[in-house]
Amino acid sequence: MMNLAKVIKRQSIPWILDNGDTVNPPVGTTVQYEELPRGKCDDYWRRVYFPGYASHMTVSMMAFNRYFGEL
Repeated sequence: MMNLAKVIKRQSIPWILDNGDTVNPPVGTTVQYEELPRGKCDDYWRRVYFPGYASHMTVSMMAFNRYFGEL
């Protein structure tokens, strides 16, 4: 299931998407995300989709909570 979040902090370098594109949206940008199943180390991961980009990036919950806020 897709959920919405917004960028709450900008990273100093652009994010690299799975297809090699880079993106560094401004604070306040709304993004879509989905939770991924737990891995072998029991960590949660999220797949984040940015507006205007066909690809996505996968981030840990720690990184997600630092740079994105759930809506």
